[in-house]
Amino acid sequence: MVDIQIMEMNEEDLIERKIMLENAKIYKDETDAELVFLLEQLESQVPKLLIEEDIKCLKEDLEKGVVHNKLGVQVDATDTDKLIMEATIRKLNQVKKLDLPMRGLRLKINNLREAKARIDSPERQIKVLEKEIRTKKISRVAPKRNIPPGVR
Repeated sequence: MVDIQIMEMNEEDLIERKIMLENAKIYKDETDAELVFLLEQLESQVPKLLIEEDIKCLKEDLEKGVVHNKLGVQVDATDTDKLIMEATIRKLNQVKKLDLPMRGLRLKINNLREAKARIDSPERQIKVLEKEIRTKKISRVAPKRNIPPGVR
């Protein structure tokens, strides 16, 4: 069993708790914004649309027999370039069929939601830190007392 010791906060602890509170609020706001962004992406199916657009562009380039160099300029495609483009189209079709981007997006959303429910989530940290700052008291694990053997 662990003993909890409630101690008065000194000025240094108070400053430290205020900084921790601000960091927790910032992190909470960042994760909230990220969750909203991911949910909007999931709703609009952006990853799926991007793959479809890539497939369409690759097919058009393959029909024209061109590739784009590093500067974005169209250049005649070699046989190797055409084989690479065909393989890429097959790969993207497989990714689209397996719904990998959307599954990855759903996984990120679920991870963010689960992180918010954890004990060490910013939402819970904020409540604890605000209470500690308001009461100016800290709960800590009490140091172990030396109890001689056989005495309990």
